[in-house]
Amino acid sequence: MPGGGQGLIWGVSFAKDSRLRSELYFDNASAQQNQAMFARLLDVREQFEAEYGGQLHFDPLEGKKACRIEDQTGPAAVDQRESWPAYLDWMVETQTRLRRAFACVGGISYVVGG
Repeated sequence: MPGGGQGLIWGVSFAKDSRLRSELYFDNASAQQNQAMFARLLDVREQFEAEYGGQLHFDPLEGKKACRIEDQTGPAAVDQRESWPAYLDWMVETQTRLRRAFACVGGISYVVGG
């Protein structure tokens, strides 16, 4: 789900390492713009994590254009149907917390430097 333009994407997924991921993904056409937005949130990491209510992984994705801020939990597997309700609860809850924390540190206007 787009995060208000500027190449910001809210997402949840099954990560390759058998975990669930909830993230804010920076995917602007410009790697430099992604890094600048990421750096602005890194500057307020302590407040961002306090508002989120837990530790987040700030991943610069070295050597790639994009970067991300994420929370993960697991193990999780898409074929574990009996766990789907718990997975969905976790996805909704973490996205709600991520978005609230993002807004509390200034939201899109802060991140894009406006």
